[in-house]
Amino acid sequence: TIQPLAGLAPFTQVIIIATQALTFSLLLVLIEMKVLQYMSIAALTYLFPFGVLLRAFEPTRMFGGSLIAFSLGMFIMYPALLVLNDYVVRTPQNVDWMNDVNEGMADVGAQADEQINLDEQRGSANNIAGGGASGEATGGQEIAGSTSNYIMPFLSGAMFIFISTVFLTAINFAILIAFIKELSTMLGEEMDISSITKMI
Repeated sequence: TIQPLAGLAPFTQVIIIATQALTFSLLLVLIEMKVLQYMSIAALTYLFPFGVLLRAFEPTRMFGGSLIAFSLGMFIMYPALLVLNDYVVRTPQNVDWMNDVNEGMADVGAQADEQINLDEQRGSANNIAGGGASGEATGGQEIAGSTSNYIMPFLSGAMFIFISTVFLTAINFAILIAFIKELSTMLGEEMDISSITKMI
C-alpha cells in the first residue's frame, strides 16, 4: 500500500522531543519573569525595610540580617545574572541554528510535495502493484535520508534553548546563593543556605 509521508516519521519524533524541551524551558522562563517582577516590587519596598526593622531587635536580629541580604541579593544580583545570560545567549553565532531550521523545513516541504504528487502516482494496475510499491519505498527512503540532514538543526535549537534556560538557571541559583550567604556574613549573620536548598 502507498503511505504518503511515511518517510517523515523520524522527523515528527524529533519535533515532539523538541516541543517537550521547549515547553519545559518556557515554563522556567515564565517562572523567572514572575520572580523578577515580584522582587522588583517587594525587595526594596517591603523586604528590605522589614529586615532593617527586625534587625533592630535582639530576638529577630539574625532573621533581619538574613532578610536584608536576601532582598539585596534578589534585587541586585539576580537581575545582573539575567542580563549576563542574555548577553551569552544572544551572540551572533548562537542564532544560526534558526536559519538552518527554516532552510531545512523548506527543503523537507518541497520533497514531501514531490512524494505525494498524484500525477506521478497515477498509472496502470501493474505499476501500482509492482513498480509503484518499489518507487514508493525508494521515495520514502530518500525523504527519510534527507530529513536526517535537517534533524540536527531542530535538536541543536532545542538543546540551545534548554541549556540557556535550565543549565544557566542552575548556575544562577548557585551564584545567587553564594552571594546572599557572603552578604549575610558581612552583615554579621550567616544565613543557613543548606537547609533552604534542601527544602527547595
